[in-house]
Amino acid sequence: MFKRHASTDRERFLDLLHQLDRYQTGGVPPGEALAILKTGPGPTDSRRFLQTLQDSYAKSRGLADGLAQYPRVFYPFLTDLVRRAEQDHRGPAMLQQCVAFLERITILDPQNKQSIKAVIDYPLMMAVVLFLLMAMLLIFVIPTFEEMFQSFGANLPDLTLSVIALSHGFSDYWWVALGVILILYFLWRSAKNKWPVLAPFSGRFWRWMPVIGTIYARIALMRFLHTVAFMLAANRTLPDALSAAAIVVDPPYDQALQRVRTQALSGQSLADALRKETLFDRQIIEAAAVGERTHTLSAVFDVLADQYQRQLQSPLLARRLEVILMILLATVVGVFMIAMYLPLFKLAGSL
Repeated sequence: MFKRHASTDRERFLDLLHQLDRYQTGGVPPGEALAILKTGPGPTDSRRFLQTLQDSYAKSRGLADGLAQYPRVFYPFLTDLVRRAEQDHRGPAMLQQCVAFLERITILDPQNKQSIKAVIDYPLMMAVVLFLLMAMLLIFVIPTFEEMFQSFGANLPDLTLSVIALSHGFSDYWWVALGVILILYFLWRSAKNKWPVLAPFSGRFWRWMPVIGTIYARIALMRFLHTVAFMLAANRTLPDALSAAAIVVDPPYDQALQRVRTQALSGQSLADALRKETLFDRQIIEAAAVGERTHTLSAVFDVLADQYQRQLQSPLLARRLEVILMILLATVVGVFMIAMYLPLFKLAGSL
């Protein structure tokens, strides 16, 4: 979803920051630790990242300025937290907390990655198989039946004529259909970076898709909850936490959170502001009300975020999508077969 595979860069860079933290925990100064990491194997981007951090530490005795040069990997509000902590000589501890936070919201945990991959990859493969099967039927099988029907010289049912017309159109313009699919996929991948105006449409499209929309919503809500909990635990205000959460979620959740932030600035409670939006579950609204009343909003949101994260690992999501695709596959094949055999049944009945 991010330009130049920012999620892959983040995973690689966070691993380097983990190694840096281990060196610092062992008593190695950051400058020397970065020098050691720079001599290790790795792609050019990783070496450039380490060099940027090393230069930043040499100039200011901190890493915040270097991290600020990678806003797509290390969000600006996290850089601000690290900079403030470095001024209070708590930089390494805050950096470690920021790295742990990024790992949680980007689902870099191996178990989470495998769970999401299982939900997405198999149904995606089934969708590809469905498209290829339709292409084979429309290009090779149906024209064979058409030639046989022409030899009969009989009138064909409307369903059969419709499928034959679809076969002609697909055979002549299959490359257009493939091109449209590739263009839509490219637009989806690029919407958030190259064409921001398309991002809200992309978000609404994925949100309303069966099962995929559930995954999309759970990821957005999990990121929102984790971000607000993390920022509040770092002693930032609720409007700051909501502003940070709007950065890490995709449309249309980012716009909803901006509206919630505006209402929070006007003195409205978080629960009431969330209640005016249709994107947030009743459980989140109730948790916000309880958290505000008991002054435990960070803890409540953190627990709820873990619950959403566990739901993302549920195999039921994958099974639901598989069932939908299997029904779609059976429907397509069934309609095509009925359309092709209907004239034969009609001809047999007239004999």
